Amino acid sequence: MADESANRRLEAVVFTDLEGYTAMVQQNEREALKAIDAHREVLYDQVPRHNGKIVQFYGDGSLSFHDSVLDAVNCAVELQKNYLSRTPAVPVRIGIHLGDIIFRQNSIFGDGVNVASRIQNLGIAGSILISRKVYEEIKNHPHLPTKFLFNAQLKNVLEPVGVYAIDLPFLKIPEVKAPPSKARIPTRVKHTLRWLAYLSLLTLAIITAVLLRKNNTVTKRLENSRAAVDSIEKLAVLPFNNLTQIADLAEVSKMAAHWITSGLAAEPDLKILSYDAVGLLADGGLNNPETRQQFSTSTGTVKLIEGDYFKEGNQLIFKSSIRDALTGEYLWNFPEVRTPMDDVLRGIVKLENEIKGYLVSRMDNLLTPPNYEAYKSYLEAKDYWMADDGRALEALNKSIQLDSGFLNAYFLKLDYFYNTRQYAEAAQALEAMEKHFPTASLTERERNRFYYHIADVEGNNQKAFEYFMQEYEVDPTDISLNTDAAILALEYVNDPEKCLDILNQIPFDHLDFNQCTYCLNRLETGIRSYIALGKLAKAREVSAYIPARHNKLHLSQVQTRMYARTADTTALDALIQSIWPQVYDSVDLAYLVSWIPSEFALIGDHRQEIKYANIALKLVENAGPTLELAKTLQHLGQYQKADAMYLALAGNDKQNRYEIARSGVLKAIMGNPKAARDAITFLQQNRLPYDYGIMPYYQALIYAQLGEKEQTSAKLQESIGEGRKFTLERFRYEPDFAPYYQSNDQ
Repeated sequence: MADESANRRLEAVVFTDLEGYTAMVQQNEREALKAIDAHREVLYDQVPRHNGKIVQFYGDGSLSFHDSVLDAVNCAVELQKNYLSRTPAVPVRIGIHLGDIIFRQNSIFGDGVNVASRIQNLGIAGSILISRKVYEEIKNHPHLPTKFLFNAQLKNVLEPVGVYAIDLPFLKIPEVKAPPSKARIPTRVKHTLRWLAYLSLLTLAIITAVLLRKNNTVTKRLENSRAAVDSIEKLAVLPFNNLTQIADLAEVSKMAAHWITSGLAAEPDLKILSYDAVGLLADGGLNNPETRQQFSTSTGTVKLIEGDYFKEGNQLIFKSSIRDALTGEYLWNFPEVRTPMDDVLRGIVKLENEIKGYLVSRMDNLLTPPNYEAYKSYLEAKDYWMADDGRALEALNKSIQLDSGFLNAYFLKLDYFYNTRQYAEAAQALEAMEKHFPTASLTERERNRFYYHIADVEGNNQKAFEYFMQEYEVDPTDISLNTDAAILALEYVNDPEKCLDILNQIPFDHLDFNQCTYCLNRLETGIRSYIALGKLAKAREVSAYIPARHNKLHLSQVQTRMYARTADTTALDALIQSIWPQVYDSVDLAYLVSWIPSEFALIGDHRQEIKYANIALKLVENAGPTLELAKTLQHLGQYQKADAMYLALAGNDKQNRYEIARSGVLKAIMGNPKAARDAITFLQQNRLPYDYGIMPYYQALIYAQLGEKEQTSAKLQESIGEGRKFTLERFRYEPDFAPYYQSNDQ
């Protein structure tokens, strides 16, 4: 408890809001932006002058605080002087409350914040409204006259709050509306028995109120809270805040969120945002209104489950609550959960049961927790996932060793093997899982996931896609599931229309692509799909969401495709000359620039193909033999040099089939069909297990250059049937297939 109180203070909280901003934008966007700038400019000037601190700007509003109530009110007066003296006046309303607030990370929250926000909402442009607590602090300062307005019953505040206005000549004061009229009690009562009945009922009511006051209050709060939760469309469980300051307990933050999410996801009546999606979009926390609104807009989340844990003696204490994702209001506080320090998981499971029991009014389908250390290692592996494959695998092995019955660790290990192209190891892991976890013992969603992995390892892209879509249908607006499903639609089954249908479940304008780098994958697949469908205007529209600078290689490649298709070489040159050199190292820059000639070759623009090949040549010619140099030489028509380089790169390693295939293509181009067929034979003889259609695909490339249409078609179908994916540069986007596709189109 000491750790929490150290972050808690009594402060004067100030909310400002630009009234009518939405209407201003619709009427005159430029003037609206000027008003926003003026609003913030004055705040930046006045708040520090009055010993205050700005915590957060959120669109058209702000949140700040002062240690002194007098400083806060004086600051508000100066703010309104500035706003009202401008032409046109900046329409700002201000609310102030003295209350208890909690400091966490870079934000504040608590009743003090909620009440100040509610009071500000009661105001009008040009007004300063304050709570009774603020009034009590300033009533002896004659330069700050006040006017009592009303007692307000604020949402989620049990007792009415007295609201006052600062009553200076230049300030506005809201009109006080009369309370609803009530029927008068008759002065003469004809029926004495009615009075007796009233008196009896009144006496009974008083006795009942005295006896049941506490229970009625709790019941009312419970009913109100249940009514709010009954309307839930989607819940998200946030990582808990570690207030212990103990490093060894840091992982409990994610453990609690992951476990509660897993438990709630097992309930068919609840719609829960996945743990991974929360990690992608709420990594920096949701303590300010702007980030909460962005999160809610992006995910469709309506309510948040969040909490803290702290140490008291030899116990760990969890506190959790349900919060409105848009308003930030706390709708319900769950009972605190205490657990011994040496049995943290017991507390997490109890907390999950409390939340689940409250939300769904039953305690069935409860999960069995894994070993604590195994769980910790599993979550560490997820943290290492994108940055360090080796440490991720090490943590997964440790997790499985500590608890051989922890299914999630096995699934993540399967993903690891597949992502690192260790397909034989993935197949072995699936066999081991099948023995260890009979499919009859799995839930329906676990079976779908298991069958998805089997289909993936077998190279059955269609079946893998179908199994994944069953998981996707659980929540089409989950950012993680939605993005993966869109990618699979494009790359597993070559269905750009389906890809766009999936992506459009979460509109592009609902996401902040500067903050969510994972979301850039959505732009890549969306633009690719529109280009594949020939909708270049839509591709250009979506491309407007691409941040000015990003480090996603595939997205940069997609940009080049779009600029090539729309003949926008000015934008393309800007990428090469000014943007890419600031983002990518020399290796990636060479890769990207050498990619561009292929895009012009695909559309038959030989002049631009040569232009950009010469640009690429300057970057790669002094780097020694590389694939980029060989491809660039091929674009420049220097086939013999390119062929010699491919063979040099292949060396004696028979697994370097890509280079042999490229050499075979060049042999066909240079009129040496025998050498080209020798390359086809070599590929057939050096086929590797878990090939996933690579060998027939390379053979099809050579057959296409030999003009053998039927063989090309057969090998392409064989390649797709064995699991070859429709990635950015394959099939129709492979320049060496041009003779085949052109003949088919004609």
